Amino acid sequence: MTTNTIFIFCGNKCNFSCNHCIASSSPQSTLYSLSDKDITIVIEALNLASNLKNVHFVGGEPSLYLEKIAKLQSMIGDNYTYSMTTNGSWYSKIEAILSTIKLHSVNLSYHRFHSMFISRDNLLFLAASLRDRGVKVCFQIAISELAELLEYAEFVEAGFEIIPLSIVEAGRATKQISFSEKDPNIIDKSCVNASVTTGRSKIYYPGVGFSICCGPLFFSRNGPTREPKIVTNGIEDSELEAIML
Repeated sequence: MTTNTIFIFCGNKCNFSCNHCIASSSPQSTLYSLSDKDITIVIEALNLASNLKNVHFVGGEPSLYLEKIAKLQSMIGDNYTYSMTTNGSWYSKIEAILSTIKLHSVNLSYHRFHSMFISRDNLLFLAASLRDRGVKVCFQIAISELAELLEYAEFVEAGFEIIPLSIVEAGRATKQISFSEKDPNIIDKSCVNASVTTGRSKIYYPGVGFSICCGPLFFSRNGPTREPKIVTNGIEDSELEAIML
């Protein structure tokens, strides 16, 4: 999804507060939040980058930023498809969400840490309901060991794709998870996208600017010294084109 997608980090406010969260999101988090100025910057970027076809909203929990998402979508129209990575907490408000914003595909994020906030039954209900409405759905499963994937067989049996993700040593996970005890082939301390020359992520962080890192390096305070390339809000067109193309 990275080659023709721009990721919009809506903010790090979330109605969950998970131990493995690289953004250290929680109901009290207000460090980042999409503003009208940010929306203007994103629209300018989209006008420059003709190769971008999909706008993907991440957080935090994007469903807490519906007003800003709806505003952005109203300004750029139907020239793009829209997708979201979400914890699925809006399973009881499906119609309200879909009547407010456009969604063509949804990545439902799940990990055993989520079980204290949402049941699998409710998450599967949301997935099936979205699929019935023509929305493409997959599950993003954060794992610390490969064997954990066996725990999510019911998602596959229900006909949904599973995308396994590494738990990364960044954000809240640096304090809440013992990485020394985990499979070194699963736990990652770097941002893969930061070293990829083609098809890399293009993500906008509110009040900061564009980056090619989708999170691990951006939110890490004790991670590797290599920093993601950040383009600030005061960018020149040539600089923006360089990172967006």
